[in-house]
Amino acid sequence: MASLTIDDTLLVAFADGELDALTTHLVAEQIAQDPALAARADAFRHSAELLRQALSSPEQLAVPALLAARVIRLTHARPAFSRRIGTRSWGGIAAAAAVAGFIFGAANIVKLPASPANAQHAAVEHILDEIADYHGVFAAETEHLVEVPASRRAHLESWLGSRVEYAFKVPDLKSFDLHFEGGRLLAVDRKPVAQLIYTGPDGKPVALCIALTDGHLGADMVQKDDGDLTMFGRGEGKHAFVVVGPASNRNLGTLARTLPELLARG
Repeated sequence: MASLTIDDTLLVAFADGELDALTTHLVAEQIAQDPALAARADAFRHSAELLRQALSSPEQLAVPALLAARVIRLTHARPAFSRRIGTRSWGGIAAAAAVAGFIFGAANIVKLPASPANAQHAAVEHILDEIADYHGVFAAETEHLVEVPASRRAHLESWLGSRVEYAFKVPDLKSFDLHFEGGRLLAVDRKPVAQLIYTGPDGKPVALCIALTDGHLGADMVQKDDGDLTMFGRGEGKHAFVVVGPASNRNLGTLARTLPELLARG
């Protein structure tokens, strides 16, 4: 019988009874030959049972939006696995993965925030990921890089400022060798995000973003790298301030540390 590469996500599905008959047989066969794998499978079964006991009423079954977004990212990263288990298993896998990540802290399982500070940090990370997805698409544009051009600066300040509930001035970033191109409106979790777009000497765009959120954030600076993109973000009040651009631009961290002060003085 062919062997199967077993990771924690597959074990969660096995513990929850979500796999097809052939995959279940392959997993069970390898568990029978590997005591460490067997112990981990038992732990997942236990966590799944705890979850079923804890979420015994309908109103408790809702998965938090931030957690759901992070589990969706995990699922999208494993398309073959997603097709195999089918869409009906989303609720079980999301919930079981949540409990498993909380108990074990495994790197490839979703982790529930253990404290308000961690929750705020995770919220900013989520916003960075979403903005990076947008930026990766728009950065390839030339003629349609922005929605509203730089010539309408006053309109951008009024329009975007009202949408994100934050009064700002478009910063002059010539000292950073950046030329203002204009701006656009994005959305993350149904909340508006104002994006001001600049280009450097190499023509690659750098974006300053103001994201309106539901919570009251106070997260320290978060940095993430995604291929040739680097992102910095931090939370302050009900807003997240983000800088995203090419990893080759060494000014991104400095720009991020001076937000929102730069936005205040223009």
